[in-house]
Amino acid sequence: MTSPEKILEEAECFICHQSTLRKTAEYFRTSKTTLHEDFRVRLKEIDMRMYLKVRQLLAENRKAAPVRGGLAHKKKCRNEKKQVIKIAGL
Repeated sequence: MTSPEKILEEAECFICHQSTLRKTAEYFRTSKTTLHEDFRVRLKEIDMRMYLKVRQLLAENRKAAPVRGGLAHKKKCRNEKKQVIKIAGL
């Protein structure tokens, strides 16, 4: 089980950097599942004010996910096109 101090540190980092769950989990070298559990269940018992801020940022990230996915796909397609041009020698 994650300590309350670590949960608060993770939540503070998540909020301050307006980060995604994936990036925050990567930074703290933990799984997204564990981090999500820390935020949704354990943080609520530790600090309600911080929990509400985290919940709001999670909701914003959920809304922005399709946009980020579309941008990532666009970038991938561009890189693949550049590779094809390089191989063809154009």
